[in-house]
Amino acid sequence: MNAEDPALSLFIDAVKMAEMNRFIDAINKFTEITHQYPDNHLADDAMFNAGLCHFHINSFNVAINMFRAVIANYPEATVYTYGNNKEFGKTAAKCHYAIINCYLGLAQPENAADELQKLSNYTDSYIESPIGEKIAFFDLAKTAIDTFSNLR
Repeated sequence: MNAEDPALSLFIDAVKMAEMNRFIDAINKFTEITHQYPDNHLADDAMFNAGLCHFHINSFNVAINMFRAVIANYPEATVYTYGNNKEFGKTAAKCHYAIINCYLGLAQPENAADELQKLSNYTDSYIESPIGEKIAFFDLAKTAIDTFSNLR
């Protein structure tokens, strides 16, 4: 355990569990961070990742609630970059993008489109592609909605 930042040790353990598709175990670890260390710089990322784990097990409504909690509780938080993670900007932007994907998973494109409007406020939040291209979460979300609509 990291004596300097015990939340970081929990976070790393939780990420490893999620990478092994042990989503319930990862949810428990991420939730432990948010409960034990709510003011830690990783708390917003832990709550987001718990929501992402719920997304991966098709628990979309729970995931939406978790993402909304991140936005409400950590509105100014920034994305924690670790490992090969190439995401930058506000955690809230990632949450809106994730909510859009949840709504698409629930076959609710109208709600996804409504959420897209909220995401439009985060022009400084993006991923970096393998070739170094910056792609805004807004653009990713718009593409996802358009793709979903074209498949219907």
